Amino acid sequence: MVNPDGWLKAVDGLRIKRTIRANGSVSVDKHDYYIKASMKGERVVLRLDAQQQEFVVEQRGKEVKRLPIKGLKQSGPIPFDRFVEQLREEAVSEHRRLQRSGQTQAGRRGKHWLETLQRAMEQAQSAIQQRKKAEAAAAAMGANVPDDDSYIQF
Repeated sequence: MVNPDGWLKAVDGLRIKRTIRANGSVSVDKHDYYIKASMKGERVVLRLDAQQQEFVVEQRGKEVKRLPIKGLKQSGPIPFDRFVEQLREEAVSEHRRLQRSGQTQAGRRGKHWLETLQRAMEQAQSAIQQRKKAEAAAAAMGANVPDDDSYIQF
């Protein structure tokens, strides 16, 4: 099993500097976060709080606001093959978005990334099939086989 939001723990405390736009928001990844229109042009730091799944907006060391992190799956652990399929769907969607926006350079990188992801998916599916064969062989010999993918760590 894989937790799609497990990456949060690895980046807990990450600090991202942003300048507040005229409409009072900042952008992180492809998501906009509204802070406050009266703060336009001011610099803030968004500190990632993995436990709360929030960005803590800080200015001059003082907390201004807390914002839930957008784009999290919040589904809990899922089977590895479903996780890989979600990644593929997101990659295809991002590639199309880049093509529509006319970001040709980014579109080329996106295409390369999509091809890399597709190769990784093929390798993952092959590994899953090999695991199923190994499970069948172990079961035929009466061995105890775990019934999930808990050994897979991301």
